[in-house]
Amino acid sequence: MYMMELTSTDWSFSPAVQLISIITNNDSDKAYHGHNFFEIFYVLEGTITHVCNDKKEILNMGDIRLLRPIDKHSFIRKSDTICSHRDIIITASLFKKCCDFIDPFFFNEVIASSTPFKATLTPLDVVEFEKEFSKKIFDPNESDSRLQLATTNILTIKLLSLFFHKEQPVYQDLPAWLKSILPAFSSPVFMQEGLPRILKNLQYDKSYLCRSFKKYMGCTMSDYLQERRLNYALSLLLSTEKTVEQICEEVGFRSSTRFTALFKKKYSLPPKQFKKKFFAPSK
Repeated sequence: MYMMELTSTDWSFSPAVQLISIITNNDSDKAYHGHNFFEIFYVLEGTITHVCNDKKEILNMGDIRLLRPIDKHSFIRKSDTICSHRDIIITASLFKKCCDFIDPFFFNEVIASSTPFKATLTPLDVVEFEKEFSKKIFDPNESDSRLQLATTNILTIKLLSLFFHKEQPVYQDLPAWLKSILPAFSSPVFMQEGLPRILKNLQYDKSYLCRSFKKYMGCTMSDYLQERRLNYALSLLLSTEKTVEQICEEVGFRSSTRFTALFKKKYSLPPKQFKKKFFAPSK
């Protein structure tokens, strides 16, 4: 399938306003495409088919989705059906800053999710967000940059809050020791030091821990940690100016060659090419 690539340079961002919004009500959204920014959209009226990462879903008024640079999508409209949706384009730097305000791990959770986050707005929610987007503050000629910056920050946080904990896995009936160490696998400090540090304070036999972990989580501890490291590496590539070498060290890989091979296997591109393609530095 042919795929367009949109970048943040296709939009007129400014230092004060790193969020741009438009309403789409025609078939200009039918081309399958990816982008190097984050996008949130919600359906204003009607019904539309959304194709994301080759999977189709029917969306109705109030359905809202959060798309990442790693996602590809398009829309399919029926000729006899009216539908409009609001598209909100957010730079990587603003997105990361607002995620961090909500929770230190939220950005990584968004990136690590196997599917884009989804939620549903009530009709009143839609009306309230539309009031926000109709404010003069989004006029390109607005001169109050401080007010623009504050308004876009607040609005982005409101939008992201809709997805916080919506898609997080709920692990039921896990042993207390396992619940206690799972957050450590996503902690940069523990991630860098590896399994010996994560398991340091547990008083169980290592073979028991390994067997039990695989029983409850469906994979080995090493594989689980590797997945968390790659997810965190991806978030750093998308949101910081750190070099691939710095990121490799920060996430706990001792071999840059192995890191590159694993990253390419998971995300289809080597980390340096991925960063060049998707990273958009803040202005």
